[in-house]
Amino acid sequence: MLEWQLITNMFVSSLASITQPQALRCLSTSHTSNLIINAVGEDRLGIVSEITKHVTGVGGNVGESRAAKLGSHFSLMMLIQVPSEKITALKADLATMKDMNVSTFETSTPKSGVTPRIGCMFLWPFDF
Repeated sequence: MLEWQLITNMFVSSLASITQPQALRCLSTSHTSNLIINAVGEDRLGIVSEITKHVTGVGGNVGESRAAKLGSHFSLMMLIQVPSEKITALKADLATMKDMNVSTFETSTPKSGVTPRIGCMFLWPFDF
């Protein structure tokens, strides 16, 4: 029972840290566009996190991504969905990344039927 209370307390406290604007940001009804980001540069900590912050900073969502370390370089391809009116702002933000060559390509809606998104999944070993 103590484990259950500890897990519940941790879950509730993590929910308390979510603010209203963050919860509403992904509920935009504006027209969205799908883009592929291709980034290559010297490998360093935090590249994926930095790109993801740029995407979510303009109200976008991250779908699929692939990354590879090639020699001393890092390469990333990421499928994203952003509000169409924010594409220019996102490209400008990505251009400010230090020591990274970033390009974007507009693409069609993914055929898989999966909507790109950022989220989390809680796996509980028990039912509520």
